[in-house]
Amino acid sequence: MSKALTKVFFLLSMFLLNQAALAADSSITTKLTEALRENNVEMVLSLINDAKELSYQGEIIPFMYSLWEGEKLPTDISPTLIKKDIIRINIADLLVQAAKNGLVKINEKEFQVFAQKVLSSGDAEVISSALFVLAHIDDPNDVNRIEPFVLSKSEYLFRSATLSLAMMCNNAAEKSLEGLERKVSDSRREHLIETREKFKLMKQKGLNCH
Repeated sequence: MSKALTKVFFLLSMFLLNQAALAADSSITTKLTEALRENNVEMVLSLINDAKELSYQGEIIPFMYSLWEGEKLPTDISPTLIKKDIIRINIADLLVQAAKNGLVKINEKEFQVFAQKVLSSGDAEVISSALFVLAHIDDPNDVNRIEPFVLSKSEYLFRSATLSLAMMCNNAAEKSLEGLERKVSDSRREHLIETREKFKLMKQKGLNCH
């Protein structure tokens, strides 16, 4: 095969991949709108998580930002649904990640304050998502807010908090994990060390931290 023909096939493949990404982005936006109209919380959360994995988010990000702001919403979408902590914190998680990737400009402090607030929620899913929002924001001052959840009786919150600290790219988080190794049970210590070392290696390779 000639170089010219190889280049044509490459460009065609890239075009088709791009079109597929555009279609996926549009499809999730449509499905998410329908789920919101039906007040289907479980489906809304599932679709937001799907949106986080999209390679192209050009349509979904403005839509999610409008949900966060509560502006330009269709009249048949309930404002009460959008204000639910579990919905709002997952919207925040997507937007904070997008902002870190340079895809949208946000008032990061606004998202940070909200995440800090819902750490007192009685819903473990809300708390877990809030921990990840704070991890992405990566403020050393939030480390002492995350630490107590590593010592939580909840295995789910222990793992969420451990992962959150390991994801952070500041010295306070690293020192916190070092100290927590001595405080957790033997069964949890292995997971904590494994998670910490995994992310330390990623950071050494220039991954994860912006």
